[in-house]
Amino acid sequence: MYGNVNEDRTIVRNNTTQDYISGREILQTQDYISGRKILQDLSGKLGGSWKSLGRFLGIGEATLYDFQYNNSTTQEAAYQMLLHWARSNGSNANIENLAEGLRRACRTDLAEFVEG
Repeated sequence: MYGNVNEDRTIVRNNTTQDYISGREILQTQDYISGRKILQDLSGKLGGSWKSLGRFLGIGEATLYDFQYNNSTTQEAAYQMLLHWARSNGSNANIENLAEGLRRACRTDLAEFVEG
């Protein structure tokens, strides 16, 4: 979805090469908008599994409740949860850890989606 990954860990998208997001902070990529776009796209696909993912990403129940209570839609709650995770985890907020959380939440389809 986000480009083809070469052996040298670069992404080729639209005939241009960019650093691969994987292994780097999602929100600290060369293309900040790309990192946020991944989170936005994912939040629209999570549905009710967003809380399960949050638990596997290490977000506490009280925080998950706050996201649910303070947001009018499931998609926005999921996005705010993902944004919180990305901002709170620095270099650990990367595609590999996100994909692992998705797999543990039984969302292999979305793990494959974010891995590209």
